[in-house]
Amino acid sequence: MQKPPVTISIVPSRLAVGLHLGMALGALMVSMVYAPPWLSAAAALCLGIVLWGYVRRRRGGWQLRFVDHDATGAEWSVSGEWQVQPAGEAGWTRCSVGCGYLGPWLVGLTLAHESHWLWPDSLSKEDGRALRRLLVAGKADI
Repeated sequence: MQKPPVTISIVPSRLAVGLHLGMALGALMVSMVYAPPWLSAAAALCLGIVLWGYVRRRRGGWQLRFVDHDATGAEWSVSGEWQVQPAGEAGWTRCSVGCGYLGPWLVGLTLAHESHWLWPDSLSKEDGRALRRLLVAGKADI
């Protein structure tokens, strides 16, 4: 009997935005202390534009799932495929998934040659555990 697909729901992280904002403010403070005022103003403008673009580029939530094609239900088989469903779309599309970094808090995924960092608030504990088990089991390219 075929196992049901493991579906993982992922949302944009607020921690990532907070970290980027904090680093930008830190760089701006350093420029305000050591740089001339015109350079600090230019830095503030550039950092504001970059942060605004970063926030606007963030996609809504999306889902990732692994469909196992092994009829025996073996946990260590690698016969399956990854599928992704962006928010607001109806169908699942096949994609290649690579794992560039697998840490205790961050997961660096490459979906179809596009890099994604999954922060702790991007997915639930159960979804994070399921994703880590699939990645450790060799279900993704490393």
